[in-house]
Amino acid sequence: MKDRKRKKGGPINALNDFIKITAAIPVGLWMRTKKYYPFGKEKLKGGVLISANHRSMLDPVILLSTFPFRRLHSLATKELFKSRFSEFLFKRGFLCVPVDKDNFSMDTFRQVVERLSDGKAVFIFPEGRLNNDDDKPLLSFKSGAILMAYRSGAPILPVYIVKRKRLIERQRVVIGKPVDIKAIVGPSPTMTEMNKASEYLRERELELREYYENNILKKRKEEKISAEKG
Repeated sequence: MKDRKRKKGGPINALNDFIKITAAIPVGLWMRTKKYYPFGKEKLKGGVLISANHRSMLDPVILLSTFPFRRLHSLATKELFKSRFSEFLFKRGFLCVPVDKDNFSMDTFRQVVERLSDGKAVFIFPEGRLNNDDDKPLLSFKSGAILMAYRSGAPILPVYIVKRKRLIERQRVVIGKPVDIKAIVGPSPTMTEMNKASEYLRERELELREYYENNILKKRKEEKISAEKG
């Protein structure tokens, strides 16, 4: 298990490990996550910002099943932290950073950057909300992910989560190539350049979707037709 300690030998997060180990078997049997790597598989070492599309409330669970050997941190709406118990559960158990979606604070930004700089893996949904529109595979991306990656120096890993038609259907995820934001925008980027980098990231995720539809999905359909004829 990676990311077992905080800075300079800090304590192991036992609650998060307990939740992951307890949920590993049922979630694994349910989702049976199949991963595709169009550009080859790369080991996720050190800080990394995982950027994924957002089609379902189950997306966080899907990402946890996709990267079982990393302790994943994430953002969660501040409404989930109202009681002491829920605050403890989401902060310690699920490693969430509270966020006000209507008024994104610098404290939230700072916490994410610190975790990335400390070698942690953080996932984010740059669309900013659930996208249930089948005619729009990806909404426009907010620039927060780009700013976090730039400030921390961590690469962004684009991920495309395939929407399942049925809950019992096998979950499929397409994983792209890490994106080095600093290499794209340079040492002193303007907001225009950061917005262009955000659109570049969106294009990379659309590229993953196209790969799935033009290769994996097409092949699956052909195999199904062949099986029906045979």
